[in-house]
Amino acid sequence: MKQSLVSFIIAIIALSSCSTGRYFAGFKAEDVESEFALLGPISHQYYTDSHRNEFYSDSLSVLSENLICEIVPQVGVRVNCLLPLDSLQREEAEAYICYVAAHDVSKANDFPIPDVLDKLLEESGYRYGLLLFSEGMSHDAGEYLGRAAFGLGLGILTAIMTGGLFAVYAVPTPSMAVMYAAVLDSRTDRVVFFNLREYDTYNPVTYNNVKAQLSALLKKLRQ
Repeated sequence: MKQSLVSFIIAIIALSSCSTGRYFAGFKAEDVESEFALLGPISHQYYTDSHRNEFYSDSLSVLSENLICEIVPQVGVRVNCLLPLDSLQREEAEAYICYVAAHDVSKANDFPIPDVLDKLLEESGYRYGLLLFSEGMSHDAGEYLGRAAFGLGLGILTAIMTGGLFAVYAVPTPSMAVMYAAVLDSRTDRVVFFNLREYDTYNPVTYNNVKAQLSALLKKLRQ
């Protein structure tokens, strides 16, 4: 389920204003080590070119998903297997994550998990599933440097014209990233953990940044 970058940014702002942050029902991964699977993961990555045109990038999205799969065990979260999602399961998972995030996250347990994900876990023999969903935007390096130089020039010009009383620096954000995590319990059909993290200066597809995101996002799930 691809969406335009404008809708993506609007959604982030909406989620930030509505969400209360993290929901945690005392789930401990070490207590159910043999029943914990990684679902997906899912990533939507966008970029802007030198003309500020917005594009969805399949390659960046796949890179992000691969990084997540690689890094999750490195941050201390031990999952037993990876359960890929088909197109319907991905759509249901994305819609569910966004729905929970747009409400009071402290009440995440009130929202039943999608039937298709519940069925996937049950048929695969796993009670718990870790669902990760990442969205991000990266700027073309040349565009970012050009906009940064313009912002700096504007600030200097403003300072000169006002005798140093005011200086406005319109330096653009080089990238932005948001990541969501939910642990689904197929036995109760409910969420036992939900968290999200937003960064407005993170390149969403670099190893170190993804690792930092996951480390903060999954802190309560570490073994």
